[in-house]
Amino acid sequence: MFKSLMVSVDSSNALASRVRLSVDLAKRYNARLIGVGAHNFIPFPTDGLSPETIESLEREGLQQKIEEAETRFRRLASEASQVSCRFDIEAPEIHLSRQARAADLLIVGARSADYSPMSPNVGDVVMTAGRPVLVVPPNTDHLIAKRIVIAWKDSRECRRSVQDALPFLTLADEIWVASIGSPQDDEGAKDVAEYLDFRGMKAHVFSRPDAAERVTEELFGLAERSAADLIIAGAYGHSRTREWIFGGVTQDLLDKSPVPCLLAH
Repeated sequence: MFKSLMVSVDSSNALASRVRLSVDLAKRYNARLIGVGAHNFIPFPTDGLSPETIESLEREGLQQKIEEAETRFRRLASEASQVSCRFDIEAPEIHLSRQARAADLLIVGARSADYSPMSPNVGDVVMTAGRPVLVVPPNTDHLIAKRIVIAWKDSRECRRSVQDALPFLTLADEIWVASIGSPQDDEGAKDVAEYLDFRGMKAHVFSRPDAAERVTEELFGLAERSAADLIIAGAYGHSRTREWIFGGVTQDLLDKSPVPCLLAH
């Protein structure tokens, strides 16, 4: 079971729903909830002031913003039984990835227009944290996770995602292992369904070998038809001069998924 949850805290409008979802999960798993937030320090030269004075003034302003975010988080998370905070002045994604050592699961907001300077780069967190990351769309304040879709691809990342998601899968009523656009992955999907069945979970195989050009469409369609509210997937990408370049499906899951996604790398 998840016993230590970590939620990204920023100053966006989406924070309230994300924290409500996190509090609900903390109650379900009797887990502690850690709020983590950071604001990057970028000095701006100002005529007539020394660099030291500029840095002091800017850090003072950033510290105030951080304290306001922490106060807001503690208020929103007041119903959780175990709450703590870890805030600092540095790049949000670096801070969150570093603090991930204290968590079983990271909970972050999906990319959206509702961006704040404290919002981490979600892709960076997924690829560097070394923990499963639950990416939550805006205005999503609950996760029942009784019906789950696994986006199966026979890779290390996807095998890792299934293992990381066992606390969700164990409590699910229905699970679909979806092999889309890759006939060679069908056998692996059957193995995963059998593995889950052996552990007492009800799993089905969903195969669309001829849908290589519409993987995301098929995946989201399956989630809608099955009333699933969680997608589990491996995350695939590579770094190019400090920017992560993602494959099409991973990019769509980060940007467009209508339901929360648990991603592992």
